[in-house]
Amino acid sequence: MKRLNLIKFRIEQGLKSKEMAEKLKISSVHYSNIETGKVDPTFGLMEKFEKAFKDQYEDMWELFKKGE
Repeated sequence: MKRLNLIKFRIEQGLKSKEMAEKLKISSVHYSNIETGKVDPTFGLMEKFEKAFKDQYEDMWELFKKGE
């Protein structure tokens, strides 16, 4: 199941998935797997996300919940 909040957030930031992966310093394939729900983000990735977007989103954990 896709992580719809994460996809929506990325689009609102005006980023393509490849750009989001670069910002998080992970591969675009890995980022795509996270967005599609194939893999769960590690704690380390959550920290990278928080550093990269600390002012744009308050509840980062909410972004990584799987959508419907």
